[in-house]
Amino acid sequence: MSSIEVPADVFDSIASLPDEREPIVRQELAVSLYREAQTPNRDTG
Repeated sequence: MSSIEVPADVFDSIASLPDEREPIVRQELAVSLYREAQTPNRDTG
């Protein structure tokens, strides 16, 4: 599996305890990727 580098300022901007930030980022990324996959491509219809 590949990894994605998340800048420290992104983690710092999350209003949560430091130990809770990584799971939040993982969940938000997963939801975003899922939504993008469900959205029809405007170029191909």
